[in-house]
Amino acid sequence: MHRASCPPVLKRSSLTQFLRDTGSCFIRVHRQYAVHPAAVRQFERKHVLLLDGTRLPIGNRYRAKVVKGNSLVPSSQTT
Repeated sequence: MHRASCPPVLKRSSLTQFLRDTGSCFIRVHRQYAVHPAAVRQFERKHVLLLDGTRLPIGNRYRAKVVKGNSLVPSSQTT
């Protein structure tokens, strides 16, 4: 797990198990990625842009759920 201004935390577990353990404070955006809503700058058509400038893909199966479930509006960018 990567954290702002802190060293990463290493734990051997599946993302599904990690999300179960942490409750609902993270949003799964891809089969390999989950983000904390406070770390999101904006949603693009196929990517999530984080506050630190990191761009993560949004999986097709997660896109509608991510936007609708969190009352987040995607940006008008098509990247």
